[in-house]
Amino acid sequence: MDENRNPMALDTDDRVTRLESGLFDAREQARAQQNTLDNILQLLQRLPALGDPHIPGDPTTASRVPIPTTPMSDSTPHVWARGLKPASPNEFDGDRLKGQAFLNSCRLYIALCEHQFTDEQAQIHWALSFMKSGRAALHANRILRKEASDDLPAFFSWRDFEKDFSAKFCPKNEATAALTKLESARYYQGRKAVDDYIDEFSELVDEAGYTDGLSIVMKFRKGLDRDIQDQIAEMVQGRPSDDDPEGWYSAARTFDANRTANQAFHGVQHQTAPVPTVRPIFPMSRAMFPSQSVTPTLPHRAPQYPGVPT
Repeated sequence: MDENRNPMALDTDDRVTRLESGLFDAREQARAQQNTLDNILQLLQRLPALGDPHIPGDPTTASRVPIPTTPMSDSTPHVWARGLKPASPNEFDGDRLKGQAFLNSCRLYIALCEHQFTDEQAQIHWALSFMKSGRAALHANRILRKEASDDLPAFFSWRDFEKDFSAKFCPKNEATAALTKLESARYYQGRKAVDDYIDEFSELVDEAGYTDGLSIVMKFRKGLDRDIQDQIAEMVQGRPSDDDPEGWYSAARTFDANRTANQAFHGVQHQTAPVPTVRPIFPMSRAMFPSQSVTPTLPHRAPQYPGVPT
């Protein structure tokens, strides 16, 4: 370098060199960014449309696994995984006739949505939240006051809560009541539909604890409509066994449906046919007749008496 060169010229050359170096670095960065964008674009183009199955072996499939929006445990039922939420129990007022149905609703919801409850205490308090009126509300308030006073849970497990609930809000001596009804004529079909009779009879049998098929069929036949019972008993082919309750239930439904259809058919046949309107062949008008009816005059004849000449 020439030592006698102008210092101002040296500064200018140095700045130009630094600018050229910076421009080169900027171009290299831009090129690298463009390569990155191109790679991302290629990956996006390789992704299938939303909802298409992923391609086995594709290294990008991991990024396409859908992320569940609701936390689910391994035991979550398939219906809940599809987003179908079971219905919550109805509010309970303490009616014993509705107690078992309410308890069954709670059990079903807990079984399907167990992941929503942190522990059994949460399940118990959740069930208490539906007891808002009548005897049920009073009972729930007593439980919550006791827990607040003792600083301890009123029930240490859901099973303990169920036992207490059943004792206070479910019918007592269900088996005895069912047995008593089955030994009387109060369970007979009467004017009830066959489906209603079968449903009520099945419930009584379950509550009474009947397990012997022969006894169940005999009771069912005794209360069944006489015509239907005779038709099933006299079947030549396909007659259900006398120890097969389900077979008798199915046969009773079939014969009842056939009888209903037959009655409907005969009802249509017996309908009175409409009387056709008779119209004259030739049209007549009032002009063909005089305005006043005229009685024809017959010739006068004198009365005749025996022996008197006319």
